[in-house]
Amino acid sequence: MPKVSVIIPTYNRSEILKKSIGSVINQTFEDFELLVMDDGSDDNTQEVVRSFADKRILYARNESNLGVVGARNKAVSNSNGEYIAFLDDDDIWMPDKLERQTRLMEQSPSSIGAIYTGFYTVDDEINKIVKVMVPRYRGNILEDILYYNFIATSTVLIKRECFEKTGLFDEKICYGEDFDMWIRVLEEYEFDYIKDPLVRYLIHPDRITTNYGAVIKGLEEIMNKHKSLFSLNNKAYSTNKLRIGIAYCMTGDTKAGRKEFFKALKSYPFDTKLFYNIAISLFGPFVFKKIIETKESILSSTYALEDTGK
Repeated sequence: MPKVSVIIPTYNRSEILKKSIGSVINQTFEDFELLVMDDGSDDNTQEVVRSFADKRILYARNESNLGVVGARNKAVSNSNGEYIAFLDDDDIWMPDKLERQTRLMEQSPSSIGAIYTGFYTVDDEINKIVKVMVPRYRGNILEDILYYNFIATSTVLIKRECFEKTGLFDEKICYGEDFDMWIRVLEEYEFDYIKDPLVRYLIHPDRITTNYGAVIKGLEEIMNKHKSLFSLNNKAYSTNKLRIGIAYCMTGDTKAGRKEFFKALKSYPFDTKLFYNIAISLFGPFVFKKIIETKESILSSTYALEDTGK
């Protein structure tokens, strides 16, 4: 039985997938299996996977597209490792990621359920690092994560027992299923981190984070699912309502966006970002989007929604 099961769900990204698989095969830690779950691709994904000719790679294909969450869950259910590590098919690991995480996990108390790491945010079009995300929260961080999901899935090494206790990723959530998962796991376990960036997180136009409709629906689903937790934390409730409001404004519906801003304001009226976003929304969707995009460019940030943490 391998110590670690590495899971890559993929769909029609054969060229990028090649780099992701290569970053796993080149790990200094070798006691792993790699499950590549092809979610019904119609490109040459299978040929790319077979080209590695490594016995640790297990390839499976879904005849119909289940979506990334369904594919990930199916792979978890068919994996064998004591620990599970996730890698999106457009992200890349540093060579010592698994070795360092596994060593830390083995040295940690039983209360630690998962270990995440820092990561580089990389603009895929110009191959440039635009941000370095450094972890700040360890231990009992349930309250911290309610503000926003600061744990990238491709950075996580998690105990299999966490899924046995809390269940798999929720396939009914269209966006933020990892956010929901970390909340559920953190109700039972603590998390630790490795500060160094051990993942290259690629950003490009078809990342789901740019699908603001999915962002709105997903965050609303998560807040409703964990209503009891958010009801005890006015600031976290307000922060997520702010994110939903920004997403509405980015779709062009500034009226709906302001409605969410005022819900956030009622819950926690001390956040200056609320007044700022309400003000610029009054100039209409075009101006709102232009200001947000300009701000992102100046801050070398890609996602408008990431600037709403504590």
